[in-house]
Amino acid sequence: MQAINKYAPNPLFMAALFGTAAASAALIVHGVRSGESDAGYLIAGGVLYLSGIVLTIVYHIPHNNALDLVDANGPEAASAWARYVGPWTAWNHVRTFTSLGAAAAYCMALRAV
Repeated sequence: MQAINKYAPNPLFMAALFGTAAASAALIVHGVRSGESDAGYLIAGGVLYLSGIVLTIVYHIPHNNALDLVDANGPEAASAWARYVGPWTAWNHVRTFTSLGAAAAYCMALRAV
């Protein structure tokens, strides 16, 4: 996990992550302003995607940073991992479902047009 945390924040990944967040915010605004048949799906998709981003910023990044401070070969590594993995995995499932929900809502928006 420490290796993933080291290499994941790269320009391409950040552009994809936050570019999609910006697009989602724009789709929320469009949905609110348009009143078209797809508006509810656009708003729901945007809110779901942005919820996953907020969860990443508020929960995952701080926990990943705390794990990075642990010596992977040190005596406290196993207990630190045991404290980390369960809650992190549970919240990662929530983040996964927000992304899947956003994708489903956006697909429904395409069908509504």
